[in-house]
Amino acid sequence: MKGSASVRAANVPETSWSVGDSDLTIAQLRQILASDRSIRLSSAAHDRIVDSRKIVEQLAEGAGALYGINTGFGVLAHQRIPRSDLEQLQENLILSHAVGVGDEVPSEIVRLMLLLKAQGLALGYSGTRVELVEYLIRFFNEEFIPIIFTKGSLGASGDLAPLAHLTLPALGFGDVDL
Repeated sequence: MKGSASVRAANVPETSWSVGDSDLTIAQLRQILASDRSIRLSSAAHDRIVDSRKIVEQLAEGAGALYGINTGFGVLAHQRIPRSDLEQLQENLILSHAVGVGDEVPSEIVRLMLLLKAQGLALGYSGTRVELVEYLIRFFNEEFIPIIFTKGSLGASGDLAPLAHLTLPALGFGDVDL
């Protein structure tokens, strides 16, 4: 067969949803959450994430200060962090923001958070590592649900504490619901 068009047999259902290819509608989100289908990172999204990460790494190697990438936070925003400590800086940031308390967020909402965070990061604008997105996708697919609490948000948008709890298991911390 010539060309690069993909061929599928008629009436054969897709086995997974691809994240990062296009916007997801509310109807698609409902369908994904209600189905037994897994999600996967598209190859185009994978490449965008890798390219975005390369840009961040190149900039971090330079002489310029990049807030939160090679500097401290808040009053330490002008304090340059040595390259050898950057990974620890990021881990400390997540650990310090995982301060949620109260009731647990329902697992259906946490699954939606995993899906939306994977989709958002798959767009390739954040400079994250592809491994993080793959962890979030794996958590979603295997119903490995991080415990997130309803109180204790930080930041102007109020999402820092919940997102910290969402990513703790990728670092080997936090609690999960299996």
